[in-house]
Amino acid sequence: MGDIIETKVIPVPEENMLPSLAPIPKEIARALNYVCKNSVKLSNAHKNEYHNYNFASIDDFLEVYGSIIAEAGLTIIMDEVEEKQNDKVLKIVYHFILIHESGSMWQHPIKEVFVLILLLDHKHTDKHKVIV
Repeated sequence: MGDIIETKVIPVPEENMLPSLAPIPKEIARALNYVCKNSVKLSNAHKNEYHNYNFASIDDFLEVYGSIIAEAGLTIIMDEVEEKQNDKVLKIVYHFILIHESGSMWQHPIKEVFVLILLLDHKHTDKHKVIV
């Protein structure tokens, strides 16, 4: 595995988020509670041979949680609102909207969602990106 060049997490200060956070509709709160009550641990059935670690794939996640989220009556819309990249960091900002089958909606103002660690590969000249 390569050397870690830089790890940087950009937190969203609580005072910046809470004033803009709309109250969560009761139907959505109940649905999220249902998803949490029915959550299960995903198996790390896939292996990254290059970096030698096991992981659950996005397909595994969607197969299990897609049905639980649907049973709860939720739809999640993820909207990419910004992408910036320099030679060290890729920053992607998403906004999430939860929609309940009753018609209730809630937009959660998530900001800096993905921060990447850039690894220098000793065997190749390119860099490998790992999502944190």
